[in-house]
Amino acid sequence: MTDVIGKRPGTAGEVGRFSFGMGGLGRLGVGGSAQPGVLNPLSQAGDEVMGFTMGDVADAGELQELLEVRTRRLLLRPLRSDDFGAMAPLLAANAAALEAVGIVTLVQIGSDRAAYDQFLADITFLRAIDQRVDLGVFADDELLGMVGLHSIQRGQVETAAAMAWVAQAHAGRGCVTEALAGLLGLAFDDLALHRVEAAVLPDNAAARRVAAKLGFEDEGLVRRWGTVRGVWRDFCRASITVEDWNARRDEYTRLYGV
Repeated sequence: MTDVIGKRPGTAGEVGRFSFGMGGLGRLGVGGSAQPGVLNPLSQAGDEVMGFTMGDVADAGELQELLEVRTRRLLLRPLRSDDFGAMAPLLAANAAALEAVGIVTLVQIGSDRAAYDQFLADITFLRAIDQRVDLGVFADDELLGMVGLHSIQRGQVETAAAMAWVAQAHAGRGCVTEALAGLLGLAFDDLALHRVEAAVLPDNAAARRVAAKLGFEDEGLVRRWGTVRGVWRDFCRASITVEDWNARRDEYTRLYGV
């Protein structure tokens, strides 16, 4: 199985075999206001960020570098246009597993270069308005999958939903756990979030073990929370807060290098 942790399905969102919940592209409501010190260097562009293109993605080099995360074995960084050559066969090899858990946005890209470039432009725009962060997961320059923070909310909640998936060929090596640890470090230490949540299919035992291992607390079953292959499914929801993260910081550093 493809390791996935997930995003909320049903809104162009992804869920996954190791899937932690979030919203997808579209319906770009900007909720709350950015707090001082939060990493959001493009947010000052105001209305000029509307209509992002690949040229804008190329111009966002400073933002891309700031979002790089290194763990003990992995590099998490924003995807680039020249990653298409690695992403296309990865999606082809894992399409069935990703679709089975609701990660449809990437599957629909397939081998379509124009669709991939538009995807990059869309997620760069969403990062610019502090709505979403998506990072490729790399080991020794090989693309393994993706992680992300979606549906970022500011103001009184300071929360986001986590997503992660790793190709079947790399499952069982702890890559999802380590990549998510790096993502949580970014969420709490750099983006100043207070809470990160995850939504996992009840029968996704592997994803639930990963969430528990990283300190996510089970919050119970959410009835008919999202669709997978057109069917409304229940999801298990869990969360971790910055207080939880800080209490185990030494452990995360020792195990994952974050």
